[in-house]
Amino acid sequence: MSRRIAYPFLVLPDDAVRSSGWLVGDPGEPLQPAGNVLEHWDYARDLEIANTLSLDWPAMAGALQLPEDELRIRISLVVGTGVGRLPRRQSRRQ
Repeated sequence: MSRRIAYPFLVLPDDAVRSSGWLVGDPGEPLQPAGNVLEHWDYARDLEIANTLSLDWPAMAGALQLPEDELRIRISLVVGTGVGRLPRRQSRRQ
């Protein structure tokens, strides 16, 4: 997980959030592990992506110094097309 942290803020330990890794494929077809490059890419092509996150609630609550029953999180995903820091299209999902 990449981070940009302005300390002295509380942060989650790396093992508190685990990812299964990204899967990608055509809609309705079996998904395959995603690599750095998607073969036969076309901007008009529809894709389906998936990822599973496992959250260690007790570890997160402890790291953030909160009671576990008061811990609330929001997950945000930014997906873009194109290379580098200037994607041609960008979509945010929460």
